[in-house]
Amino acid sequence: MPLTTTASLDRLNSLVAQGAHAHEGPLPMSRFRPNVTIEGTEAWAEDGWTRVTIGEMTFRVPEPSGRCVVTTTDQDTSRRGREPLRTLDRHRSVGGRLLFGVNLVPLSPGTLRVGDPLEVVARHALRRPAARRGNPGPLWRVGQREGSVREPGRGCVPCGRSADSGAGGATRCGAPPTSRRPGRRSPCSCWSRRPRR
Repeated sequence: MPLTTTASLDRLNSLVAQGAHAHEGPLPMSRFRPNVTIEGTEAWAEDGWTRVTIGEMTFRVPEPSGRCVVTTTDQDTSRRGREPLRTLDRHRSVGGRLLFGVNLVPLSPGTLRVGDPLEVVARHALRRPAARRGNPGPLWRVGQREGSVREPGRGCVPCGRSADSGAGGATRCGAPPTSRRPGRRSPCSCWSRRPRR
């Protein structure tokens, strides 16, 4: 069940307005087809949630929501544009997925009502990469089940410092850069794996 926040949409629309396809914004929330929309949070706060309660129901938050080309279709005109995927690709791309919002899995039966309060019960341990060219995020999990994660071509995600393999320079966190192939940027060794669930 997809959940989004109005603060994250506002931040996304501000990024769209700075891009080459600003005329396509602002985007409505309906482009993302959420079942639940939350007001009153910080932008991208949902990236860190692992368990929440909404009203009388408890939900697990297993993963962020990957977005597809359907979000580029204007529901009023049926015309397809470039946004929000172009902006999500620049600012919210992780492992080939373009992220906006999170998915919820209910752990208890119940009824959701408009105006129900949300309480965050548990959060991820998170690290945020250093901002680059006005990039505000996203928040990144400490590793992933399938291995280390990095932002392609940007070097160390946890500390935000790019380091070419063989250059001999240390990353901002003090760890030496690692590399599988000569000449490629790669995450430094401070990037740890998350334990399997």
